[in-house]
Amino acid sequence: MSAAETARREAGRWVGLAGLAQAVRIAGPDPLPREVDVTGFDPEEDLARRARRWGHRFSSFDFEALAGFAAGLAAAEADGWDGDDPTVATRAFEERRFLFSDRIVHWAVPWADAAGRCHPQVREPAHALRDGLLALGDRMRPAPLLTGGEGLYPPGEDAFGPLDDGSAIETLLGSLHSGVVIFGATARSLFGQEHERWLRQDEVALLRNDLCTLFENAAGRWRTLAEEHPGTARLWRDLAERAARTATRLSA
Repeated sequence: MSAAETARREAGRWVGLAGLAQAVRIAGPDPLPREVDVTGFDPEEDLARRARRWGHRFSSFDFEALAGFAAGLAAAEADGWDGDDPTVATRAFEERRFLFSDRIVHWAVPWADAAGRCHPQVREPAHALRDGLLALGDRMRPAPLLTGGEGLYPPGEDAFGPLDDGSAIETLLGSLHSGVVIFGATARSLFGQEHERWLRQDEVALLRNDLCTLFENAAGRWRTLAEEHPGTARLWRDLAERAARTATRLSA
């Protein structure tokens, strides 16, 4: 298969992933397919800067919009190879790889995994989205495990940022930085009633044992994922460590 054909096939993959995300968003009660909702970081400025280089304008910054941009970059790469313009083709691939690494895979995989676990009605498309992103990660290899990780991040940080920013446990549980995406459905399953995504201090105290088990199980899943998907293994190893740290805080 030629480089142009490979890029066009990837463009089709991104379109398919956008469709899966749309299916989850429409059918799921409360999944939030945006980086800012999962990590707390708003990527708008960074994404707008990236898009300007390619004459693209984002109408929103959810996963579907990011997947559409990635599909356009893959098509631009294919056109570059077809038009005997390797500079454009290489730039489009590199831009897509950085987009995938910096703005998509680290939060979209945990989001899709959690959506499928919390909402049985969207399990199939959510986990198909997760697995599709992991497959792309194994091809692009944006975050493999390295034999020596020294110097990758400042002391006390990992792929997701500071390991301990001093946040109260209630605040930490509302972010992927805890090691897990917690949807409202998870809280409802614990409380047996409607509930917000954020947990109050008194509620965390009541649920410490259940939450501790949730994070311990998540740590095991992330370790397994790191073994199965070497292209993004560093991310899942870091999430495993974060989930284990959160479980330790909850059990204290």
